[in-house]
Amino acid sequence: MPAEKTEKPPEKPSKKPEAAAKIEKTEKVEGAKAPEKVQKKPVGKVEKKKKKEKKIGSLYEVDYSKNKATLKNKKCSRCGNIMALHKVPVPRWSCGSCGFTDYVKSDRKD
Repeated sequence: MPAEKTEKPPEKPSKKPEAAAKIEKTEKVEGAKAPEKVQKKPVGKVEKKKKKEKKIGSLYEVDYSKNKATLKNKKCSRCGNIMALHKVPVPRWSCGSCGFTDYVKSDRKD
């Protein structure tokens, strides 16, 4: 059997003839400068702000008359590192190394 040729349906003309005109207008013009591209930061990588580390002198109180240095903060009962005092929302001592938290008992009566 001979293969019959199938005719393709004719292409539909676009409903908006203005679209073709707009494409023609956006062609490059000689002597015109292309707008400069602005480099964007890569998505997903967020730069963290560097925290200022506490200096060792801010952690201790020095008594020069007795030649003695005492620690301002508490030491962690679990790992022995220095704990931080947080006042908001609930007063508490927390350890940054092991995550231990010691809540401050308040004398408040409601």
